[in-house]
Amino acid sequence: MGLLHFIKVLTEKAAQPITVNYPSKLEPVKAYSQIPASLRGVPERDEEKCIGCGSCTSMCCGRATFYEDVNGERLVKLFIPRCNVCYHCVEICPQEALNPSTKFELLLRDKEGEEAYAIVSHKMIACENCGAFYAPEKLVDEAIKRCHENIDPSIREHVKRDLERAKKLCTNCRKALSANLDIHTKKYVWLEVKP
Repeated sequence: MGLLHFIKVLTEKAAQPITVNYPSKLEPVKAYSQIPASLRGVPERDEEKCIGCGSCTSMCCGRATFYEDVNGERLVKLFIPRCNVCYHCVEICPQEALNPSTKFELLLRDKEGEEAYAIVSHKMIACENCGAFYAPEKLVDEAIKRCHENIDPSIREHVKRDLERAKKLCTNCRKALSANLDIHTKKYVWLEVKP
């Protein structure tokens, strides 16, 4: 009886497919077809929070994240096939714009096509003096906001006015024209006079 039962079970099982349907979402009831919550996938970028600072590019050990300044725009790119899911970019992002995900299916038909990149675009500020694009607008606005939070209240309005003037110039023009425009950051220290 045992041998006959074994042969019957074996023939029934042999008639069934062994492989699991793919992608896994087709088999939601099977535990082995589910993606575990702790799975490390390619990081996802929140476009609203990202300011284009480039911190993620400096920490990317696989050189998967980089940026390009093109025609008045900063394009922050993630080359998905090169990402080794180390999450250094997630840890370093000052705006918490990068978040862990469970996106692990990274096979692509065309590694040079658009689907190989996750791209975020930022508008750059053009210098009023020389016309050069020098920084993303969101980055400069965030820097000014942080300055206002940490500045002495007695000179906050003067510094705010100076920063708004300085925002319109690239770093080279700002250095060259700061004395003439009266926007040098140490002017209050040098004169030892409070405004």
